[in-house]
Amino acid sequence: METSQGVRLIHVKAQTVYDIHIPERMAEYGARLWMAYRLPVTSYVLLLTRRGLPARAPTAGRIIAGDAEIKIRYRLVRLWQVSARRVLAMKRENLLPFVPLMRGGQEELEAGAEHLGEIILRAG
Repeated sequence: METSQGVRLIHVKAQTVYDIHIPERMAEYGARLWMAYRLPVTSYVLLLTRRGLPARAPTAGRIIAGDAEIKIRYRLVRLWQVSARRVLAMKRENLLPFVPLMRGGQEELEAGAEHLGEIILRAG
């Protein structure tokens, strides 16, 4: 992805249930991505549900292996806190499947389903 800071990788990890091993896994994924592409990495954990989420969930991971240390910061996206109405207004087709998990009501669900239907018709 090209940003104001130059080219960088955007890494998104979707989780149906929060797992205490997320911080360490994110550090590992970030290190592997950097080693493979030699580009800055921005990481997100997309939480689909509240299940297992601690009150103070970490937003950084660290691996210490002797003299080697890997650290990463990542952003937790709690889908149930994201406004479905705002996402629909953005007209980002790639976010439509997540609308039912977002904060909203029947109107947003129907609008998301309608937009998904239009995509299917265009593709067919």
